Amino acid sequence: MAAHEHMVRLRHLLQAVLSDLVRDVAKAGYGIAVSEYWLPHWIDWEPALTSNPVVLPAAQGESNVLLMAGAFDGAAMELASDAPRGATTLEVVGDATGIFDPYVKKVVYLGGAETVRVVAVSGSLLRISTHPTEIRGLRFSFSSGAQLEPVVVRRYERLQDPRGGQRRTFLARTDSGVAYRDVWGKLAAKDIEQVCFSIDGQSVGIEMTARGPEPDPHYTDPTHRDHYRRLSMGGRALPQTDAAT
Repeated sequence: MAAHEHMVRLRHLLQAVLSDLVRDVAKAGYGIAVSEYWLPHWIDWEPALTSNPVVLPAAQGESNVLLMAGAFDGAAMELASDAPRGATTLEVVGDATGIFDPYVKKVVYLGGAETVRVVAVSGSLLRISTHPTEIRGLRFSFSSGAQLEPVVVRRYERLQDPRGGQRRTFLARTDSGVAYRDVWGKLAAKDIEQVCFSIDGQSVGIEMTARGPEPDPHYTDPTHRDHYRRLSMGGRALPQTDAAT
């Protein structure tokens, strides 16, 4: 009974993590649906993002890294006044300095219709461009209250437990432009021992292995020759936003 409960917990853990990953992969490209040629010009703070999403090798074992860009978390601010077509300045509700760092490149999805680049921030005013390298105004007009959804680069990877112990590892999730106080701020799921991402066409493959937090003295793993129970689970996810040319 104890062993069964142990495996049920691992299964629930993996199912929850897979659900989060599938949700994020489905939003990859939302707010930044551009071709692979233009992607590095819009997301110039992350040179490794040459396609969206992209899988990169990692130093530890068979695990690797998944990078993707999108407006994953919804609106951060809204327009305080109307923005006419051709405008290069937006007025937002509240102080935008804490959200749009003027020293970090930022991309925003405006009103669910147009991708813009934040060039400079001054209080509630944003200087923007609808072109990745030049200053160009809005192609559409937007009314007061239109939402601004920040586009970030989201990174999933396996990291080492900073406390050491039994060399426990966990799945980390980080967003570009976010200052994390410590490694635990990046925790997406603990007890993830191995993670492998792959890309086949447009779909992203996900394979993970979770290890129980405590050893079972009545069990010996046939591969690792220790007393920890493990469970592997995988799936595939498909971005829902088509890249525009």
